[in-house]
Amino acid sequence: MATVEVKAGTALAGLKRLKRINEKQGSSGQPKFSDRHVKPSEKRRRAKLAAIKRQKKKDSMRAKVLSTMTRRYKKLSIKQIMSKISQ
Repeated sequence: MATVEVKAGTALAGLKRLKRINEKQGSSGQPKFSDRHVKPSEKRRRAKLAAIKRQKKKDSMRAKVLSTMTRRYKKLSIKQIMSKISQ
C-alpha cells in the first residue's frame, strides 16, 4: 500500500494524492463491484433506480426554474409546483 505525507489541515489533498497513486499503481478503487458477478436482474434494477433519480432531479430543477421565472408559481412551494407539473 502506498503512503502519503499529510500536512496539518490538508487531509483532503492527501486523500486525493493517495487515490491518484493507487490508480497509477493499478490497484482498483472499486473492488466491491468487480469482485462478484452481478445478475442481469440486478443490473436492470439499478438502471431503473438511476433513471428514476434522473427524472426526479430534472423535475425538481424544472420546478425551481418555474418558481423563479413565472408569476403563476412564485408564491407556491417547490413541492406544490412539482405536483402541478406532474398532473
